[in-house]
Amino acid sequence: MSVGTPLILRTVALWLTAVLSVRAAAYYVAVSGNDAGPGTAEQPFRTITHAYGKVSPGDTIIVKPGTYTDYRPKYGLHLNNRSGSATQRITLKSEKKWGAVLDGEYRADRRNVIFLSGSYHTIDGFEMKNGPAGAMEIWGSHNTIINNHIHHNGNHADPADTYGKGGIYTGPGTKAHRHIGNYIHHNGRTNNVHDHGLYLCGDDELVANNILAHHGGAGLQVAGYKTVSNLQVYHNVFAFNDKPGIWLWKPVDGIRIRNNIFFRNKVFGIDSYHARGGGVVIEHNLFWGNRHGLTRLDWEGSDFTYTLGTNLTADPLFANPDTADFRLRPGSPAIDAGAPLAEVGTDFEGTARPQGAAWDIGAYEFRGGAGREE
Repeated sequence: MSVGTPLILRTVALWLTAVLSVRAAAYYVAVSGNDAGPGTAEQPFRTITHAYGKVSPGDTIIVKPGTYTDYRPKYGLHLNNRSGSATQRITLKSEKKWGAVLDGEYRADRRNVIFLSGSYHTIDGFEMKNGPAGAMEIWGSHNTIINNHIHHNGNHADPADTYGKGGIYTGPGTKAHRHIGNYIHHNGRTNNVHDHGLYLCGDDELVANNILAHHGGAGLQVAGYKTVSNLQVYHNVFAFNDKPGIWLWKPVDGIRIRNNIFFRNKVFGIDSYHARGGGVVIEHNLFWGNRHGLTRLDWEGSDFTYTLGTNLTADPLFANPDTADFRLRPGSPAIDAGAPLAEVGTDFEGTARPQGAAWDIGAYEFRGGAGREE
């Protein structure tokens, strides 16, 4: 044996150890499962809480269809004390899109459906409802919230309670969350300035391909408790909200609002309140039927700098907005009217962008027909 062989063997052993250490595990959860079992597809766990206690970076929890109500008092389904990494995320996924229902039951001793304090998580494909304060509260960073149905959270709180209720809240000091392809609607108390679909306070967040409708406040509240920086708001539909589609509040630095549709919100499409800072860009959006107008960017002392690029005022010709069908009909002015955005390569349904000569405005790409010349 040569003198180099032991070194080679040690190197191979270290490599094998590294490979084994990053091998991802998959745990299954079902309403018919048992937490005393192994958590396999054939013998799943019963609760998401138990499965989460097993995960390491890179692991996935697959939740079979059914309704799940496990929680930790004062929190909700508490995802904490574990984080993934940029290359090994922790994934919590509904086996069937919207088939696994996370029900907060409006229990007085829980706050949210999910309380997420870890980082590098992906939450994919759940229905979340009946959270007393909201669907999700996030205090980690680098989390992705994708393909979820989030509705009827925070509806029954005391009207005098000044704490916000709604869909998803990201805390000040957090960063790099991705909110993509979610249907978020009917969250918060009716006509309430504190209650919103998304209430975002972090930096470097992306909001893309979401439908945000029928909230007690705004579809999206941007709240700079610490200056909100580098927020990208692309290809969303903001419709029927009791306040504006988007509300800008407190310090901001770099808010880019592109390729969105603002439809029949009860005040403005985009509004402000004591907002300051700068770098706000509003372009290639479509506004229609917002009761008080397109934008109000100087309300209550707001003095941030902004750029208003090309925006459209026209009926988007949705398929049926009253039944939440926000697909585009043939002839829609939103077709081929958007800016090219490399950050958003697909639409709400996963269809590749663009389908025609250019990106469409809104959450959906029009896939052909009389409205577009092929």
